[in-house]
Amino acid sequence: MNQKQFEQLCLDACTALGLKDTGALGAGFPATIDGVDVELILKTSAPVGLQMILEVGAPDPEHRLQAYEAVLSLQALWMGDLQGMFALDAAADRLLFVLTAPVAPTLQGAALALVIRGLAAQVLGWRHTVLKDKLDLHWLADGAPDPAAAVDHV
Repeated sequence: MNQKQFEQLCLDACTALGLKDTGALGAGFPATIDGVDVELILKTSAPVGLQMILEVGAPDPEHRLQAYEAVLSLQALWMGDLQGMFALDAAADRLLFVLTAPVAPTLQGAALALVIRGLAAQVLGWRHTVLKDKLDLHWLADGAPDPAAAVDHV
């Protein structure tokens, strides 16, 4: 997949997701899907494919260790069976979920949209369960999605 094909795939996915800015993901900008900030990157180095970055949330300063333990415990369940991992964006103080997946030449934007929506739902699930009361309420007050609120899409 080249950059032009990636941009078209992202455009088609954004259209299927009903986003106002259909060029955001293909241009390297985040989009909010069902209350979760998502970025897509075309990886041209091994493993080649799509890298999806989903913002899980900002750890609450008083529960930071418990938040890290929760996501690392989840990650340990996969034991290498998934090309996904939790990461910390130290500059922004955000927990991220990063997933790299191969891209079939036949992948359509509507199918990618379903994958993105499913991953966003998973992040919301983590916010409601293993990370409940472990995310910073100030992050929520600054306009981040409320893990207790159900949001359809932007």
